[in-house]
Amino acid sequence: IKKDCNWIFGNVAKYINSSDRMNLYYSYVEKLINKKAAYVCTCSQEEFKKLSEEQKDCPCRNINIKENLERWKNMLDKRQKAKPLATSSKLGQSKGYKEGEVVLRFKSDMKHKNPAMRDFPLARINLANHPLQKKKYRVWPLMNLVVAVDDMELGMTHIIRGKDHRDNAL
Repeated sequence: IKKDCNWIFGNVAKYINSSDRMNLYYSYVEKLINKKAAYVCTCSQEEFKKLSEEQKDCPCRNINIKENLERWKNMLDKRQKAKPLATSSKLGQSKGYKEGEVVLRFKSDMKHKNPAMRDFPLARINLANHPLQKKKYRVWPLMNLVVAVDDMELGMTHIIRGKDHRDNAL
């Protein structure tokens, strides 16, 4: 990436690899959960798609902060368990989630005209070998989280996005 940036721009002063900023993204996740702006969803993709199509709230959306933080901690935990946590009475009984079992979602408007904007995902478990970090991390932030955090942290004032990301900029 450095070689390509230098070839294209010739004057790049700073290079940033998102994978080197994981702890920063994780800290923002905890802030979002504590503000009730994000939640860990254990619904299957099919279940969530149906709820989204019906413009109904996901049942995970109203789980309290304590349980959401515990679910987040369990997303990060490399020890895998058989089934997702169902109720707060089971907190701490088993650890870890499997890939595809949970996703961190941003609380948005479930009645938004664009279904892609309805409680969209911010992070998920991905167990693939990362080119730089290898197996160091198992929960990876998605683009909407990364660019929002990086734009704020780096003091970006003007951002140009392709039309395929127009909705993300609203």
